[in-house]
Amino acid sequence: MGRSNTPVLCCEQEFPLSDSDGLPMEGDLGLGIVVGLIAGCVGAIVVFAIAKPETKRGVLIGVGLQLAVGILYTIVRANL
Repeated sequence: MGRSNTPVLCCEQEFPLSDSDGLPMEGDLGLGIVVGLIAGCVGAIVVFAIAKPETKRGVLIGVGLQLAVGILYTIVRANL
């Protein structure tokens, strides 16, 4: 039994270009969340000016998370 000269792809995976409904994906939710967490309001303004809908949704989530963490931090610091 000889070896085959055909290469074997062990990690072949296709990434979908559409969501579960079959509609084309418009934007990047994860990128929006990261921009919202790191850049805050300035990042949100930039994203709303140039980005697609999913990225805009992500930046709102990111800014909301940043706001929640800030409020929680303030409450914990005030009680120490």
